[in-house]
Amino acid sequence: MGTLFYNYIMTFLHPFSGHEKLREIRESMAQKDRERITIITNETIGEAPIKLSFLEAMSVSWAIRMVYAVYAIFSIHLGVVASKAMIDSESYGNIFFNNFPMKSQQMVLLTALMAAIFYPFSMWVYTKFWGVLIKFFANLFNIKGNIDEMSDEIVNHSLVSNFFLLIPIFGEVAKHFSSLVYIFAGLRKNLGMTALQASVVIFSPVFLVVVFLMILLLYVLMIVNMF
Repeated sequence: MGTLFYNYIMTFLHPFSGHEKLREIRESMAQKDRERITIITNETIGEAPIKLSFLEAMSVSWAIRMVYAVYAIFSIHLGVVASKAMIDSESYGNIFFNNFPMKSQQMVLLTALMAAIFYPFSMWVYTKFWGVLIKFFANLFNIKGNIDEMSDEIVNHSLVSNFFLLIPIFGEVAKHFSSLVYIFAGLRKNLGMTALQASVVIFSPVFLVVVFLMILLLYVLMIVNMF
């Protein structure tokens, strides 16, 4: 467990160099295979790079998400206590907090709990989505090598962005932004894409959303014109 957490932290701290080592080892192994070298030692391949599987990255990320859920529940509790105190003191606070009934508080609490419980599924969807995009553009840009293996390494290592959830308040925003940075690092150093190619992959979800909205708008306009 200690080794897993250490690998998680090191991947978090060194996104670019970590992917670069994975690429170097892969190319070194391929070169030695072409040269028919059958005996491979630590001296011939250098220091083994850190490689996280989906299960390893997900397990640590899920634990961190649970901690984040505790943050959320504690924040809700503080909000309820503060609202009651302000209402009891008959201050201007009751103007705001009276509009936040107990059912709404329970709904927010339930949402935080469900997000933590079903987080492994959301991470699975996340890895599959980015995996499909990376494989598509890797083939489009004629990237050589084992695309499936490299795309798995990129998306699995990007899960370490969940470490930012340990930061209260701004952790969620930092997590989403940094996940793109980790994917960009993998595209550049692991797949060997150019900065422009990697940027195209990173911003492709925005393009897909725009296309989807345009199609939806056209569909609505067609229905309106029918009547």
